Amino acid sequence: MFERIPRGIFKARTGLMPDVACSFSDVVSLRDLDPERIVQVHVMSREYLIALLSGISLEGAPDTHPYRGCTVEMMQMDPRDLAIGQTFVQRAKYQELLERFGSILGNGFCTRSGIAQCGPLIVFGYDGSGVPCVAHYVPPIIEATGNRRFLIDGIHRNYVVRSVGGTIESVLIRDVSIPLPCDPVLWDEVRIVDEKPPRPDRFRNLRRELFRNTKFAGIDG
Repeated sequence: MFERIPRGIFKARTGLMPDVACSFSDVVSLRDLDPERIVQVHVMSREYLIALLSGISLEGAPDTHPYRGCTVEMMQMDPRDLAIGQTFVQRAKYQELLERFGSILGNGFCTRSGIAQCGPLIVFGYDGSGVPCVAHYVPPIIEATGNRRFLIDGIHRNYVVRSVGGTIESVLIRDVSIPLPCDPVLWDEVRIVDEKPPRPDRFRNLRRELFRNTKFAGIDG
């Protein structure tokens, strides 16, 4: 679950302050914004994206940032070419992507709002309680080592695109020196579940101290 981040804490973690015209209180998940009260949508600059990714920490070492100094590329990826960390997808999550994702940004903004082509965005609006907030949309995050492509964040989006066929806009990160947080699995081993399994069952040979904490930097896939 994504825990909202007060703006001051977000700035301390990432060095960033989103350049939106209105004041905001917290950084939240995109799904926490009221789709009818989204006010601004900004294309994320490359500089901002790299700073945001650099703010990601390890779960077991909040002061360790695995993506600092790494090479970052935007690339259309075929989900079939990826190794996966997570051993399951939740039925409710991929159904929500199909039924709701396009409507979040598609009502009034001339941006690619589908999960296959949507690039990094900064979104300003109001949550369900009327509090002004900022959310980030970051495409699936993939670590590249040699010819291997390992999906770190975004399994549900990749599952949907794999099911219909096609490619998905992704963030490819090279030159990561820290080992992967779990052993890779293949798509054939991924289960569809109604409830999220206990954490030890979500990954194969999880090394929790190496888990990439994307939510620490305000990214919720």
